[in-house]
Amino acid sequence: MIKAKTDCPVLLLNDADAAGFAEMELGAGKGRDGVVILHTFGTGIGSAIFVDGRLVPNTEFGHMEIRCKEAEHRASARNRTEEGLKWKAWAWRVNEFLARMEALFWPDLFIIGGGRESTT
Repeated sequence: MIKAKTDCPVLLLNDADAAGFAEMELGAGKGRDGVVILHTFGTGIGSAIFVDGRLVPNTEFGHMEIRCKEAEHRASARNRTEEGLKWKAWAWRVNEFLARMEALFWPDLFIIGGGRESTT
């Protein structure tokens, strides 16, 4: 419908996938082959995974369980703020999440970004 109205190509995707496309085209992932994983730490944990430059769409790794909670309820920037975690304590949680991702996918590159850590 949008394409018909605008006569332009249209791609609808979530915010982390969009950030991943930007990184693969213009940023840290440009020209990288293999497995590239992007995570954004904000209100939740966004994720995008690319294999040889192709998006594996709609990943939601922030919902992966770590220590009986979804990862985004342990390691998001929002969680750090709400729990009043010191940076070092939060970094341990983020590291635990990234270690799990590394064990599952053996990525060639992690790209880490942030988002708005609104608590409202």
